[in-house]
Amino acid sequence: MALVFLPDRQLYSSYHHFCQHFTWPPATLEDTSRRLIYHAYWQGALTWHHELCLKSLMLTQSAPYEIWLWMRPEWCEHNRPFVDRLHSPQLRLQPCEAETLARDTPFAGAAEGILSSRPARTSDFIRTLVLRQYGGIYFDLDMLFLRDVRPLTRVEFFYQWSDQPCGNSAMSYFRSDSPNTRALAERGKQLGTCHPKRLFRFEHLDAVVDDVYVMPSFLFDPAWIPHDRFEPINDYSLKFMDFFEKTFEHERFSLRTFYPYSYTYHWHNGWDRALIDTSIAGQLYREVCDAVVA
Repeated sequence: MALVFLPDRQLYSSYHHFCQHFTWPPATLEDTSRRLIYHAYWQGALTWHHELCLKSLMLTQSAPYEIWLWMRPEWCEHNRPFVDRLHSPQLRLQPCEAETLARDTPFAGAAEGILSSRPARTSDFIRTLVLRQYGGIYFDLDMLFLRDVRPLTRVEFFYQWSDQPCGNSAMSYFRSDSPNTRALAERGKQLGTCHPKRLFRFEHLDAVVDDVYVMPSFLFDPAWIPHDRFEPINDYSLKFMDFFEKTFEHERFSLRTFYPYSYTYHWHNGWDRALIDTSIAGQLYREVCDAVVA
Protein backbone atom coordinates (compact mmCIF):
# COMPACT_ATOMS: atom_id res chain seq x y z
CA MET A 1 0.00 0.00 0.00
CA ALA A 2 1.67 3.22 -1.05
CA LEU A 3 1.69 6.44 -2.97
CA VAL A 4 4.19 6.61 -5.81
CA PHE A 5 6.38 9.65 -6.40
CA LEU A 6 8.61 10.13 -9.41
CA PRO A 7 12.20 9.30 -8.41
CA ASP A 8 13.54 12.76 -9.31
CA ARG A 9 12.12 14.89 -6.48
CA GLN A 10 13.34 18.13 -8.05
CA LEU A 11 10.49 17.68 -10.54
CA TYR A 12 8.18 18.70 -7.68
CA SER A 13 10.01 21.86 -6.64
CA SER A 14 11.84 23.45 -9.59
CA TYR A 15 9.92 24.49 -12.69
CA HIS A 16 13.03 24.84 -14.83
CA HIS A 17 14.26 21.41 -13.75
CA PHE A 18 10.82 20.01 -14.56
CA CYS A 19 10.90 21.50 -18.06
CA GLN A 20 14.31 20.01 -18.76
CA HIS A 21 13.90 16.57 -17.20
CA PHE A 22 10.27 15.40 -17.06
CA THR A 23 9.65 12.53 -19.46
CA TRP A 24 6.76 10.13 -19.93
CA PRO A 25 6.34 7.28 -22.43
CA PRO A 26 4.15 8.09 -25.45
CA ALA A 27 0.76 6.48 -25.89
CA THR A 28 0.74 2.88 -27.11
CA LEU A 29 -1.73 1.25 -29.48
CA GLU A 30 -3.52 -0.20 -26.45
CA ASP A 31 -3.73 3.27 -24.87
CA THR A 32 -5.24 4.82 -27.99
CA SER A 33 -7.91 2.13 -28.30
CA ARG A 34 -9.37 2.75 -24.83
CA ARG A 35 -12.37 5.05 -24.49
CA LEU A 36 -11.71 7.72 -21.88
CA ILE A 37 -14.45 9.49 -19.97
CA TYR A 38 -13.69 13.06 -18.89
CA HIS A 39 -15.86 14.13 -15.95
CA ALA A 40 -16.56 17.65 -14.67
CA TYR A 41 -19.16 19.15 -12.33
CA TRP A 42 -20.85 22.54 -12.40
CA GLN A 43 -23.70 24.29 -10.61
CA GLY A 44 -24.99 27.37 -12.40
CA ALA A 45 -25.01 28.88 -15.86
CA LEU A 46 -22.17 28.04 -18.24
CA THR A 47 -20.12 30.95 -19.61
CA TRP A 48 -17.28 31.66 -22.04
CA HIS A 49 -14.87 30.44 -19.33
CA HIS A 50 -16.36 26.94 -19.60
CA GLU A 51 -16.34 27.16 -23.38
CA LEU A 52 -12.59 27.89 -23.30
CA CYS A 53 -11.99 24.86 -21.08
CA LEU A 54 -14.18 22.45 -23.03
CA LYS A 55 -13.02 23.51 -26.49
CA SER A 56 -9.38 23.28 -25.44
CA LEU A 57 -10.11 19.70 -24.34
CA MET A 58 -11.73 18.89 -27.71
CA LEU A 59 -8.74 20.30 -29.59
CA THR A 60 -6.01 18.50 -27.68
CA GLN A 61 -7.33 15.13 -26.51
CA SER A 62 -7.19 12.02 -28.64
CA ALA A 63 -10.21 9.85 -29.47
CA PRO A 64 -12.04 7.82 -28.39
CA TYR A 65 -13.37 9.87 -25.49
CA GLU A 66 -16.56 11.31 -24.01
CA ILE A 67 -17.09 14.36 -21.80
CA TRP A 68 -19.68 13.94 -19.06
CA LEU A 69 -20.69 17.28 -17.60
CA TRP A 70 -22.45 16.59 -14.30
CA MET A 71 -25.16 18.98 -13.05
CA ARG A 72 -28.32 19.04 -11.03
CA PRO A 73 -31.27 18.27 -13.39
CA GLU A 74 -32.58 21.86 -13.42
CA TRP A 75 -29.18 23.18 -14.51
CA CYS A 76 -28.96 20.53 -17.22
CA GLU A 77 -32.09 21.99 -18.78
CA HIS A 78 -30.88 25.57 -18.34
CA ASN A 79 -27.53 24.84 -19.99
CA ARG A 80 -28.70 22.56 -22.79
CA PRO A 81 -28.78 25.36 -25.42
CA PHE A 82 -25.19 26.29 -24.47
CA VAL A 83 -24.01 22.69 -24.89
CA ASP A 84 -25.92 22.29 -28.16
CA ARG A 85 -24.06 25.30 -29.59
CA LEU A 86 -20.74 23.49 -29.07
CA HIS A 87 -21.81 20.85 -31.65
CA SER A 88 -19.80 18.11 -29.97
CA PRO A 89 -21.19 14.55 -30.07
CA GLN A 90 -18.67 13.63 -27.35
CA LEU A 91 -20.16 16.10 -24.84
CA ARG A 92 -23.17 15.10 -22.80
CA LEU A 93 -25.00 16.60 -19.84
CA GLN A 94 -25.35 14.13 -16.99
CA PRO A 95 -27.97 14.82 -14.29
CA CYS A 96 -26.65 14.28 -10.77
CA GLU A 97 -28.95 11.66 -9.29
CA ALA A 98 -27.68 11.37 -5.77
CA GLU A 99 -28.61 7.81 -4.92
CA THR A 100 -27.36 6.45 -8.24
CA LEU A 101 -23.97 8.08 -7.76
CA ALA A 102 -23.74 6.89 -4.16
CA ARG A 103 -24.88 3.31 -4.84
CA ASP A 104 -22.52 0.70 -3.36
CA THR A 105 -20.38 3.39 -1.73
CA PRO A 106 -20.10 4.47 1.92
CA PHE A 107 -22.32 7.45 1.03
CA ALA A 108 -25.35 5.32 0.09
CA GLY A 109 -28.41 6.65 1.87
CA ALA A 110 -26.86 10.04 2.60
CA ALA A 111 -26.28 11.35 -0.90
CA GLU A 112 -29.05 13.97 -0.94
CA GLY A 113 -27.21 15.90 1.74
CA ILE A 114 -24.18 16.02 -0.52
CA LEU A 115 -26.07 17.70 -3.36
CA SER A 116 -27.58 20.28 -1.03
CA SER A 117 -24.16 21.44 0.17
CA ARG A 118 -22.23 24.47 -1.09
CA PRO A 119 -21.16 24.02 -4.74
CA ALA A 120 -17.45 23.61 -3.92
CA ARG A 121 -18.18 21.03 -1.23
CA THR A 122 -20.59 19.21 -3.56
CA SER A 123 -17.92 19.16 -6.25
CA ASP A 124 -15.48 17.47 -3.86
CA PHE A 125 -17.96 14.66 -3.24
CA ILE A 126 -19.12 14.34 -6.86
CA ARG A 127 -15.61 13.81 -8.24
CA THR A 128 -15.01 11.04 -5.70
CA LEU A 129 -18.28 9.32 -6.54
CA VAL A 130 -18.18 9.56 -10.35
CA LEU A 131 -14.65 8.18 -10.46
CA ARG A 132 -15.74 5.39 -8.15
CA GLN A 133 -18.74 4.49 -10.32
CA TYR A 134 -17.42 5.08 -13.83
CA GLY A 135 -13.67 5.67 -13.76
CA GLY A 136 -11.90 8.11 -16.02
CA ILE A 137 -10.42 11.59 -15.74
CA TYR A 138 -11.90 14.22 -13.47
CA PHE A 139 -11.09 17.83 -14.31
CA ASP A 140 -12.13 21.16 -12.88
CA LEU A 141 -13.73 23.48 -15.39
CA ASP A 142 -11.08 26.16 -14.79
CA MET A 143 -8.49 23.95 -16.50
CA LEU A 144 -7.04 24.76 -19.91
CA PHE A 145 -5.98 21.63 -21.83
CA LEU A 146 -2.62 22.01 -23.55
CA ARG A 147 -1.51 18.45 -24.42
CA ASP A 148 -3.08 15.02 -24.69
CA VAL A 149 -3.45 13.55 -21.19
CA ARG A 150 -4.09 10.02 -22.48
CA PRO A 151 -0.47 8.75 -22.17
CA LEU A 152 -0.59 9.50 -18.44
CA THR A 153 -3.60 7.23 -17.89
CA ARG A 154 -1.65 3.99 -17.80
CA VAL A 155 -1.36 4.78 -14.06
CA GLU A 156 -3.84 6.16 -11.54
CA PHE A 157 -2.88 9.65 -10.42
CA PHE A 158 -3.63 13.01 -8.86
CA TYR A 159 -1.19 15.89 -8.46
CA GLN A 160 0.51 17.69 -5.61
CA TRP A 161 -1.18 20.65 -3.95
CA SER A 162 1.42 23.33 -4.83
CA ASP A 163 4.48 22.25 -2.81
CA GLN A 164 2.43 21.10 0.19
CA PRO A 165 2.28 17.54 1.67
CA CYS A 166 -1.13 16.80 0.16
CA GLY A 167 -2.74 16.31 -3.22
CA ASN A 168 -5.25 18.00 -5.48
CA SER A 169 -7.90 16.23 -7.56
CA ALA A 170 -8.58 19.08 -10.02
CA MET A 171 -6.98 16.74 -12.55
CA SER A 172 -7.03 13.08 -11.55
CA TYR A 173 -7.46 9.67 -13.11
CA PHE A 174 -8.72 6.37 -11.67
CA ARG A 175 -9.84 3.19 -13.37
CA SER A 176 -13.40 1.99 -13.28
CA ASP A 177 -14.24 0.22 -10.02
CA SER A 178 -10.72 0.77 -8.71
CA PRO A 179 -10.06 -0.41 -5.13
CA ASN A 180 -8.39 2.96 -4.64
CA THR A 181 -11.59 4.89 -5.30
CA ARG A 182 -13.39 2.70 -2.76
CA ALA A 183 -10.65 3.47 -0.25
CA LEU A 184 -10.93 7.20 -1.00
CA ALA A 185 -14.71 7.11 -0.59
CA GLU A 186 -14.38 5.33 2.75
CA ARG A 187 -11.80 7.86 3.90
CA GLY A 188 -14.05 10.75 2.78
CA LYS A 189 -16.95 9.29 4.74
CA GLN A 190 -14.80 8.99 7.88
CA LEU A 191 -13.52 12.55 7.50
CA GLY A 192 -16.92 13.99 6.70
CA THR A 193 -15.39 15.76 3.70
CA CYS A 194 -13.80 14.96 0.35
CA HIS A 195 -11.90 18.24 0.18
CA PRO A 196 -8.64 17.22 -1.51
CA LYS A 197 -6.40 19.02 0.96
CA ARG A 198 -7.69 16.67 3.66
CA LEU A 199 -8.65 13.61 1.62
CA PHE A 200 -5.28 13.47 -0.17
CA ARG A 201 -3.00 14.24 2.76
CA PHE A 202 0.12 12.19 2.10
CA GLU A 203 0.91 11.07 5.62
CA HIS A 204 -2.52 9.44 5.99
CA LEU A 205 -3.23 8.45 2.39
CA ASP A 206 -0.02 6.47 1.92
CA ALA A 207 -1.42 3.56 3.93
CA VAL A 208 -4.85 3.71 2.26
CA VAL A 209 -4.23 3.50 -1.49
CA ASP A 210 -2.03 1.25 -3.60
CA ASP A 211 0.15 2.28 -6.53
CA VAL A 212 -1.35 5.75 -7.06
CA TYR A 213 1.00 8.32 -8.57
CA VAL A 214 1.44 11.80 -7.16
CA MET A 215 2.28 13.93 -10.17
CA PRO A 216 4.25 17.20 -9.90
CA SER A 217 2.11 20.30 -9.69
CA PHE A 218 3.92 21.70 -12.74
CA LEU A 219 2.36 19.00 -14.89
CA PHE A 220 -1.17 20.43 -14.55
CA ASP A 221 -0.87 23.63 -12.53
CA PRO A 222 2.43 25.27 -13.54
CA ALA A 223 1.78 28.69 -12.01
CA TRP A 224 0.71 27.43 -8.56
CA ILE A 225 4.11 27.17 -6.87
CA PRO A 226 5.39 30.42 -8.44
CA HIS A 227 2.15 32.13 -7.35
CA ASP A 228 2.51 30.87 -3.78
CA ARG A 229 6.22 31.70 -3.54
CA PHE A 230 5.85 34.93 -5.52
CA GLU A 231 8.77 33.80 -7.69
CA PRO A 232 8.10 34.43 -11.41
CA ILE A 233 9.11 31.76 -13.91
CA ASN A 234 8.19 33.83 -16.97
CA ASP A 235 7.20 37.40 -17.76
CA TYR A 236 3.53 36.80 -18.47
CA SER A 237 2.00 34.74 -15.68
CA LEU A 238 2.86 35.19 -12.01
CA LYS A 239 -0.50 35.70 -10.32
CA PHE A 240 -3.41 33.50 -11.38
CA MET A 241 -5.53 36.43 -12.52
CA ASP A 242 -2.78 37.60 -14.88
CA PHE A 243 -4.37 35.05 -17.21
CA PHE A 244 -7.39 37.35 -17.51
CA GLU A 245 -6.11 40.80 -16.62
CA LYS A 246 -2.68 41.36 -18.22
CA THR A 247 -2.91 42.59 -21.78
CA PHE A 248 -0.42 42.02 -24.60
CA GLU A 249 -0.54 44.15 -27.72
CA HIS A 250 2.35 42.44 -29.51
CA GLU A 251 2.97 39.09 -27.77
CA ARG A 252 0.91 36.17 -29.07
CA PHE A 253 -0.10 33.06 -27.13
CA SER A 254 -1.42 29.70 -28.30
CA LEU A 255 -2.20 26.34 -26.73
CA ARG A 256 1.08 25.08 -28.18
CA THR A 257 3.29 27.84 -26.74
CA PHE A 258 1.57 28.64 -23.43
CA TYR A 259 3.39 26.57 -20.76
CA PRO A 260 4.60 24.12 -23.44
CA TYR A 261 5.93 21.55 -20.95
CA SER A 262 2.64 21.20 -19.06
CA TYR A 263 -0.42 19.14 -19.95
CA THR A 264 -2.97 21.60 -18.56
CA TYR A 265 -3.06 25.05 -16.99
CA HIS A 266 -5.27 25.62 -13.93
CA TRP A 267 -6.34 29.26 -13.75
CA HIS A 268 -8.02 28.90 -10.31
CA ASN A 269 -11.51 30.38 -10.60
CA GLY A 270 -11.78 33.92 -12.01
CA TRP A 271 -15.37 33.24 -13.04
CA ASP A 272 -16.24 36.93 -12.71
CA ARG A 273 -13.43 38.09 -15.01
CA ALA A 274 -14.42 39.70 -18.30
CA LEU A 275 -13.16 38.53 -21.66
CA ILE A 276 -10.42 40.94 -22.79
CA ASP A 277 -9.37 40.27 -26.37
CA THR A 278 -5.65 41.01 -25.87
CA SER A 279 -5.31 39.06 -22.60
CA ILE A 280 -3.92 35.52 -22.55
CA ALA A 281 -7.40 34.14 -21.94
CA GLY A 282 -8.81 36.30 -24.74
CA GLN A 283 -6.20 35.17 -27.26
CA LEU A 284 -6.64 31.50 -26.37
CA TYR A 285 -10.43 31.79 -26.42
CA ARG A 286 -10.24 33.20 -29.95
CA GLU A 287 -7.92 30.36 -30.99
CA VAL A 288 -10.13 27.55 -29.69
CA CYS A 289 -13.31 29.08 -31.08
CA ASP A 290 -11.80 29.60 -34.54
CA ALA A 291 -10.29 26.12 -34.58
CA VAL A 292 -13.41 24.29 -33.42
CA VAL A 293 -15.65 26.20 -35.86
CA ALA A 294 -13.23 25.45 -38.68
